[in-house]
Amino acid sequence: MSAGLLRSRLVAATLCAAVSILLLAEGAAQAARVAVHVPIVESDGKVTEGRRNKFHDVLVNGLKEAANADTTIVTGEEVRFALGDKPSLLECKDGPCLQKVAELVKADRLIVARITIKAAVGGNSYKVAITVFDQNGVATPITGSESCGDDSEGCNLNRAFAALKRSTASLAGQVSGPAKP
Repeated sequence: MSAGLLRSRLVAATLCAAVSILLLAEGAAQAARVAVHVPIVESDGKVTEGRRNKFHDVLVNGLKEAANADTTIVTGEEVRFALGDKPSLLECKDGPCLQKVAELVKADRLIVARITIKAAVGGNSYKVAITVFDQNGVATPITGSESCGDDSEGCNLNRAFAALKRSTASLAGQVSGPAKP
C-alpha cells in the first residue's frame, strides 16, 4: 500500500472518529437532567426529617427505575445537600424560588411532590400530588397523582412506598425528553 493511500485512509478514519465524538457529545448535552424536590409532607401526626427523606428517596427511585437511559436523575441526597443550608429553598414549592432550586441542582425539570397523610383505621391514608416545573420554575402541563388507602381504610408503609414510587415512575416518559436550551 502506498504512503499516500495510507495517509488518505488515516485522515478519513480520523475524521469519522471526530464526527462520532461530536455527535455523541451533542446528544449527551441534550439529555434531560431531572430532579425531585424534597417533598412537602402534610400529616395529622409528626413526620420526622428521616421519614421525609425516605419518602424523597422513594420518589427519586421510582423515577430513576422508569426513566430513559439518556436521562440523568439527580439523587435525593444531592438535592438535600444542595438545599441543606437554604431553608427558604428547601421549603419552596412554587413560584420564582423554584428557578433557584433548579439552578442549584442543575435540573432541566424539577418534580415537586405534595404528600398528604391522614390517620385511618388500620394505618394511614397517603395521597401524593405531583407537578413538574421547567428550569425557569414555570409549571408544565405534566402532573400526576397516586394514593394508598382512604379515610375508612388505611395503608401500611410498604404499600405507601409503592404508591409513591408509581407516582414518579408514571411521569418518567414525559420528563425524560431532551433538555430545552
